Amino acid sequence: MPKLLLILIAVLVIFADQISKTLVVIFNLPYILNSGAAFGIFDGNIFFLVLVSICLISFLLFKFKFSNFQDIIGLALILGGGVSNLFNRIHSGYVLDFIDFKIWPAFNLADTAIVMGVLVILSQFVFPRKVS
Repeated sequence: MPKLLLILIAVLVIFADQISKTLVVIFNLPYILNSGAAFGIFDGNIFFLVLVSICLISFLLFKFKFSNFQDIIGLALILGGGVSNLFNRIHSGYVLDFIDFKIWPAFNLADTAIVMGVLVILSQFVFPRKVS
């Protein structure tokens, strides 16, 4: 059951991210084509970014030991966002960023899912559950 939940959430994240990017283009909303990673670092190094993404996704899939519900949710969000952005990098050579508050670099739903997943996992260290 935990793996099914992980896959379901990851697929939902991928679907939501890809649909949102498609709608941005269809409705001609403002966006940025980001050929780099977070904050535009490694701009234009698609091969490097794809390689690092595949390594990180593989590590999370095969080495990460999830032991509770928060781990499953956090990992699913990270994997869904990572796979969605990886797909865009391989397919187009860039990631479409469209959420822009002007005080922070533009981002997309996949980036949001990755950050939320990391926060869910880290929250367990900040707010540990009491074991009786």
